[in-house]
Amino acid sequence: MGKSINKVRVTALILGILAIAFAFFTRIVSIFEYVTFDIGPDPDQISGGYFWMDMWKGNFPQLGLAGGGRYGFAIPPLYIYLGFPLTIFGTAPEFQVLTNGLFSFLSIPLLIYFVYQLLENVEQDKRLLLSSLAGFRYSTIYADYFINNFSWAPSPIPFFLLVFALLYRFQMETSKPLLYQTIAWIFFGITVAILVSLHTTTMLIIPVTCVIACLWFVYRNRKNTRKCLLPFLSILSANLALFMYWHSEIVRNFANTRGIVRAITAKGASGEPSSNLFTRLFKAIWETVYLGNQVFF
Repeated sequence: MGKSINKVRVTALILGILAIAFAFFTRIVSIFEYVTFDIGPDPDQISGGYFWMDMWKGNFPQLGLAGGGRYGFAIPPLYIYLGFPLTIFGTAPEFQVLTNGLFSFLSIPLLIYFVYQLLENVEQDKRLLLSSLAGFRYSTIYADYFINNFSWAPSPIPFFLLVFALLYRFQMETSKPLLYQTIAWIFFGITVAILVSLHTTTMLIIPVTCVIACLWFVYRNRKNTRKCLLPFLSILSANLALFMYWHSEIVRNFANTRGIVRAITAKGASGEPSSNLFTRLFKAIWETVYLGNQVFF
């Protein structure tokens, strides 16, 4: 008699296939059927459209979407550069949304792999089942595929947070040659640069998280001088990826940075100390959690 069918693994396989198929339909196919336009006086979809039209005229942005309200600062422009290549297919609105759909679709298999890695101490069949179930659950969340059907800058955050976490896990645990570690740190820095270009909250939180992660890596590898120098590659690659932004800041005497500082330190309308720096930093952390809550729950 042949080997009996492992029902748990078959279930895991079916869930994984369903997750990817449903994600493809809701994140990619649906974009060409219906495009949701954001609301508000100056939504990302309209602002992005102007950016991309200017880029086709040869005007490449040094600052991204406005993020400061009355404080007058903007986030870095990498989201605009991420969305630009696919606009080569046409001027229809769906092509400026397609980048978000692709990142949302790719986040499904990435989440499956991420959960699989986290469950390294779980029995193999359960590990496969739970990781596939996580991917299926994520693929069916309405909030995620809704926000990825219009051009909203924070939409790719889940994908790049997963990349951020997986790269850091690799760096902490790998025994690969130094070349692989070097490449991983370079991509880690580029990922950080992209994350700070997606939303004001990630612009404030991710650099702090990156510094803490790098310091912990250095502490864990303090007896290995070469490995301790690797995080500097991520700092270098992040700043090179943000070259246009830093060029603008230098030319404009760091006007955008001053706007960010004003937004963080200025008191609220009441003038109470409750609106000071610490309250605003806490709010930034909370808003980051809230963004995740919108997607996952």
